[in-house]
Amino acid sequence: MDRIALSIDGSDIVVDSGTTVLEAAVKNGIYIPRLCYHPDLRSTGACRLCWVEVGDGQLVLSCRTPVEQGMAVKTRSTETDKVRRPIVELLIADHHVDCRGCAGSGRCELQRIMAYLRIDRKRVRRLRLPKEELPRDTSNPFFDYDPNKCVLCGICVRTCDEIQGA
Repeated sequence: MDRIALSIDGSDIVVDSGTTVLEAAVKNGIYIPRLCYHPDLRSTGACRLCWVEVGDGQLVLSCRTPVEQGMAVKTRSTETDKVRRPIVELLIADHHVDCRGCAGSGRCELQRIMAYLRIDRKRVRRLRLPKEELPRDTSNPFFDYDPNKCVLCGICVRTCDEIQGA
């Protein structure tokens, strides 16, 4: 297999051809915000958070963009933050309020992205629509679905389809 040399945030790395920019970053310990990526599933770009700058400032989804020889990638810039911020703010505005009471607290990718983008939860609260607490669906033997905490990443649906075949 061919090897591709590229630069991500000034770090020179070499990966196999066919690798996406996001996969190259993850394999080399470089953080790119993402919610819908899972290494066992095809990348869909559904969450729209893994934007990066390539070359002369073109924005691309890192999970859908294959690496190219000599590619220069910036994972964080004014432009990437400008695109990511409203997406995350809208997710948070429609997200469950009590992070401290959540079983995923401390391991939550959404919390990590909020910290990365320095999003102020209080500022985002004004975007929240008043709503009632929706009931949890415990009918699936493999997971419970809590619509109050769902970030619409699609991983559960794609896992059932691509891995379980159902």
